[in-house]
Amino acid sequence: MLVSRDLGFTGLILVFFFFVVVPGFGLGFFVRRKWKLAVARREEIKRLVVLASEEAARAELEASIEYGAAVSVAREFQCAVCYCPTTTRCSRCKAVRYC
Repeated sequence: MLVSRDLGFTGLILVFFFFVVVPGFGLGFFVRRKWKLAVARREEIKRLVVLASEEAARAELEASIEYGAAVSVAREFQCAVCYCPTTTRCSRCKAVRYC
């Protein structure tokens, strides 16, 4: 037979503490850790974007110097074969431009 027991005020405080407060702290630490990881990932992505843009600019400059073409302000690139204006470049090296 199940005997009911009066928890009283102290018992209710303990039940509230163990079922509401303690899991809330755990959830707070979990959310805080996930937030920190997301911020760290965002900063890493920003850093990698800057590095990629610098590398692309450097490759563009090296390609223009290597093939003797001056970098123009209008950014008109010439085909490596027929010297016509073009906007497409080699998908492998990203340095040579073709029609």
